[in-house]
Amino acid sequence: MKTTWLKGKLPEMNLVSFAHYFIDQLSASEYETLKSIAGGLHESTIPIGSTCSGLGTFSLCVKALFEAISQRFGVKINISAEFAVEIDPRKQQFLLSALGGSLRHLFADVGCFGDKEAFCIKEQRMVPIPSCFLLASSPSCVNLSGQRTDRPTYASCYEEEDNQSSSKSGETYKLGYKKASQTTQAKVSIYENVRDAAHCLKDQDGNPQKAATTVITEDLRDFDHTFEFSKLDTQNFLLPQRRERVWGSSCVGEDEVQYPLRMKMTMQRFQSRTRFPLSSILEDGLPTQELSGQRVQQQAKAVQKLCKEQNLSLAEATFDLSTSASRTPEWAWNQLTCVRPTHQIWNFGKNRRITPSEMLKSHGVFPDDFPHGEYLKNMDPTLAHDFAGNAFSTTVVIAKVLATIVNGNPWEELAKKGNYIPSTVRAGLLEECLASASAASLPLPSRTRKRKAGDQGGQGAEKKKKDIEKDEESNKGKGKRAAHDPQPDPSGDPQICPAPKKAAKRGDNKKGDVLTMKKKLDILIEFDKLKHSCKFPEKDTAVWDQHVILFDCVCV
Repeated sequence: MKTTWLKGKLPEMNLVSFAHYFIDQLSASEYETLKSIAGGLHESTIPIGSTCSGLGTFSLCVKALFEAISQRFGVKINISAEFAVEIDPRKQQFLLSALGGSLRHLFADVGCFGDKEAFCIKEQRMVPIPSCFLLASSPSCVNLSGQRTDRPTYASCYEEEDNQSSSKSGETYKLGYKKASQTTQAKVSIYENVRDAAHCLKDQDGNPQKAATTVITEDLRDFDHTFEFSKLDTQNFLLPQRRERVWGSSCVGEDEVQYPLRMKMTMQRFQSRTRFPLSSILEDGLPTQELSGQRVQQQAKAVQKLCKEQNLSLAEATFDLSTSASRTPEWAWNQLTCVRPTHQIWNFGKNRRITPSEMLKSHGVFPDDFPHGEYLKNMDPTLAHDFAGNAFSTTVVIAKVLATIVNGNPWEELAKKGNYIPSTVRAGLLEECLASASAASLPLPSRTRKRKAGDQGGQGAEKKKKDIEKDEESNKGKGKRAAHDPQPDPSGDPQICPAPKKAAKRGDNKKGDVLTMKKKLDILIEFDKLKHSCKFPEKDTAVWDQHVILFDCVCV
């Protein structure tokens, strides 16, 4: 990339700056893909929706991401928040107040996706269920969480044949994700839940059941959605909170092998140990407090001892005040422990409990990112704590949506409706090779310069030829070594007759055949032709072999 915005340093603490940070983590090919899609989406409006709205941060994150893309590539892409779903009346009021006119419809329950119409709280009338291109869902985790003692009762709650209607996790999945994806005709979806959603939970008889993620993969396959997931920790995405969750996505018409692999590679690239320090979210001037209770005081002493043993500053240590006496204290250094709706967190440096507004900041939620941020600033602390315990981590949302854009076919298909110009990465490489070949009178760069023994290459080539002839002469009649070191036969199988070690130099492919510039160009041109003849050229053996050679010998 010719220009970078934030690579190598922390961004500012706002959503648009977060988006720029992750755009800078893309590979060169992903960046060019994003640029092409951005050009195709210029002056278009993308409808999105959320069935797990809470603070409404999903729509804010997507808008911030496309604002950053618009700034980066000089385009204008609009986002329309078609609907949100929230059952709590207090949270409904917050969404209507804080998001204002940016939210079109607000529904009370995910059950509405079973019908064609639903009651809109904002408009106070029945409205058709709107369609959307991008959907976010986070079904209730209440029956999947390891904190619940009755979890075995609901171990198979995601499965269709499960008749336990009292399972909140199963009901919100089936209606709020599976059914909602079909009703809204979403092309891309985002899924979030506790990490146990990826585990095979045991029922009351001790028998392991299908993992929730396995059920989702099978269910979404029925309407041509390919689902992928991975466990992602908020602390690896800039924010000072240890919060591991299952994050998934699905795209229509994607390959079940290649799409998950591409997504995993991109998300791995986004992760790092770079994050904001704990001090960046803590507020100054608040009164100190006292730790009360023998259990809590004993756990505080245990954390102090651990910090001393590990030579860590106690001022940056935090621990969960709700950890039971029978368990090791849940603590963290220079970040918060996992924020939960009812758990208090203690910080030794400030000598007090972490406030709800500080918990929200550890999710990357800031008042200035809302259309009406004063409602977040003046929120009741109890409600704010509940919001924080169930909130999306904004940086992970941005990273996940960005990964679907550069890896998901639906985004490219949407961009083709506009002024879409395919990525020029491969075309640029082809032009470069053609230019090098046409300038035959000019020598190749020294690090890529290759000649066969018979080529005219001056004294160096002549010396190499003499050395090879000398080695062949010296190996004659030397018994076992000569018998077990046959020379390569061009007509034979190169796997059976490998090239001598002296010929295995940079520019050789894996089968010992030195590629000339002409052969490199032939491979490039052939691959460029064949990529248009099949949907997934990497699955075509012949094309893939050529691609490997190209990568190994031309791009390295």
